[in-house]
Amino acid sequence: MQTAKVTDISHKGLGVIEHSDGRKLFVEGALPGDEIQYEVTELKKRFGFAKIIKIITPSASRVTPECQYHGFKPGKCGGCAWMMIDYNYQLDLKQNMLSTQAERAGIEVKQLNPIQASPKVFGYRNRAQLKTDGEKLGFVSKSSKTLASIDECLVLNQKCNSLINQLNQSLPKSEWQPQGRFKWNYIEIDDELNFEDIKINKKTSFRQANSDQNQFMKSWLNEKVKGFSKPTPVLELFSGDGNFTECLTDFSNVSAYEYSKSSIENLKLKYPHVTAESVNLFDKKSIKKILSKHKDTELLILDPPREGFSELLSLVDGLEKLKTIIYVSCDPSTWSNDLKPLISNWSVSELQAVDQFPHTPHVEILSLIEKNN
Repeated sequence: MQTAKVTDISHKGLGVIEHSDGRKLFVEGALPGDEIQYEVTELKKRFGFAKIIKIITPSASRVTPECQYHGFKPGKCGGCAWMMIDYNYQLDLKQNMLSTQAERAGIEVKQLNPIQASPKVFGYRNRAQLKTDGEKLGFVSKSSKTLASIDECLVLNQKCNSLINQLNQSLPKSEWQPQGRFKWNYIEIDDELNFEDIKINKKTSFRQANSDQNQFMKSWLNEKVKGFSKPTPVLELFSGDGNFTECLTDFSNVSAYEYSKSSIENLKLKYPHVTAESVNLFDKKSIKKILSKHKDTELLILDPPREGFSELLSLVDGLEKLKTIIYVSCDPSTWSNDLKPLISNWSVSELQAVDQFPHTPHVEILSLIEKNN
């Protein structure tokens, strides 16, 4: 066994220590300021991974998790990986993660706003995906194939926990037993669903999981677009079923694209004035078609998945009249990777971090990007 002081935290939320041979090791459940006894679990050429055996001296920012299911061992949930960190320090870490990623990519930020804290740090989630084997209901333990059975989840709101209670009362249930090579089925719950509407292995429509923070993001977006004239051609990518399209109702020329056909149909019902189409935005041919239709676009809004948007540069280069980009992201690393190729011609005028998921390393990013004169 070896000991080390945790000196930093990675963009994925893992504590960073230095191995005796000089390699960096990433440790789940460790935070800066901890002195730990650790065991190496995996070594690669330039870095490795380790697990905590014992916390010798805890960080001043370490707190006792309020959730009985918190932990990193099989049988523990592990979903709220930062619940042992003081909330104010969580905010500091997320703000630093974002600014560090921008600096490493050489992205100059003209205005970096303080991170927007979540009004609720417990009971903030309006939806979740659970797993069941017909006998138990819960979440899969992180880094294992163990199902952590739960009776409640502290970050879910009251309606979702009521649904969990009703689901648990239905167990055991032979119809929920997995078939073939699968170890469990999934059940998605949402505070807009009634218990009778819940089905196994059925996806619900995507919606932002923290309603308060989603409202903040829409307010921020409303503020950024209000200076544009009504006829301004607007292109929205990864629109979902229209969460941010709601902020574009004053525009007369809006086109939205999204892969999910059901989401596009929902968007059309809510906003009939919007031209909406289902396409694969990671397909180069689809991007070419979009470019051929929207050469006059002046405002681009996009909210890609965690893996980012690899076609951003080719799209932006093809939109000759484009003046402003509003990029919403859920990952500082892919956000910086996507923007780095643009920095010679574009500048980040404003950057706003939003704590969408307290007690996790995840941070939502709102960025206003404008073309250089």
